[in-house]
Parts: sequence; C-alpha cells; structure tokens
Amino acid sequence: MRGSRAHTPSETRSESRWETPNQHWIKCNYDGTYSNGRISQAGWVIRNDRGTYLGAGQAKEHQQCGTQEDRCEAN
Repeated sequence: MRGSRAHTPSETRSESRWETPNQHWIKCNYDGTYSNGRISQAGWVIRNDRGTYLGAGQAKEHQQCGTQEDRCEAN
C-alpha cells in the first residue's frame, strides 16, 4: 500500500519521567513485551526514595502469553 510503513518501537513507546516513591519506600518499575512466535521478555529496576539504584533483573519466557502474564511472571 502506498504511503504506509511499519511502526518502529520508538514510535509506539510512551515517554515518561521516573517519579520518586514516598519517603522510606522503594519502587519497582517494570515492563514486558511479547510477540507471536517469539520469546516473551520482562525487565525491572528497583530504587529507593532518593533514586538510589537497589537492583534490577530480567526474565525471558519461551511460552507465548499476553502482556499481563509477562509482567506478573517477571518475579
């Protein structure tokens, strides 16, 4: 089709800034992705209320599932 093109990941990603959690709390930011016929993936970063890095991780799954399952199984 003339004039059409595929979306690249940068075009579909929403941009946002990290916000600190309440004092004496930690925050875990996470995201997951899946594609039919590919590996599902998830990743996370943990920081405290001062923004100090406490840890991070990632997970890969060969079983095809949806976005919500990816995020839940990242633990």
